[in-house]
Amino acid sequence: MTETPTSPFDENGYLAPAGPHYDTLCHVRITLVEGIIPYRLRAQLFRSMVQTIYHFIDLLGTDCIKVWIGGHFVSNIPEPTDTDICILVAPEILDHLDTYSRKVVAAFIHPDLDRHHLAKRIYDRWHCSVHILLDEENPGNPSYPLYQQAKDMMEKLYTRDEAGKPMGYYVCSADRKKGHDL
Repeated sequence: MTETPTSPFDENGYLAPAGPHYDTLCHVRITLVEGIIPYRLRAQLFRSMVQTIYHFIDLLGTDCIKVWIGGHFVSNIPEPTDTDICILVAPEILDHLDTYSRKVVAAFIHPDLDRHHLAKRIYDRWHCSVHILLDEENPGNPSYPLYQQAKDMMEKLYTRDEAGKPMGYYVCSADRKKGHDL
């Protein structure tokens, strides 16, 4: 007797349970693109999202980042129109960036500084909303409370929809070496 796969979605169509689901990009692809809801646009959005992640890996010079994947892409909506990602970067990575890369990252950490509308250009090209957060793990760092506050605010956006219904989201590493994605 074979088991029928259970749906990862709740009665509202969101990834369940609410909160983070730690997994790989490969699992996200298998579940949300090839698995339960294999639709053409989902595959295209997934490839665009991965390209966006790789763009930031190249910009940051490391694949040691975490990526939150949320929004309608991680729901049972058959054909979502975009993806939402939040890239979490250790603050010390910024110390090794050149001036250009540092300005680009700053534009995504502080959208009010985005004079070149980089976030809009990425959205227009890859249909991917991108946010970057500094992921400070050391409570002794004087900036730790500020980083945690930003992380908490972003997590609220990933765990509740506009009507206040609970949602789940994926937390993935961005290790390009695994060949798990495209």
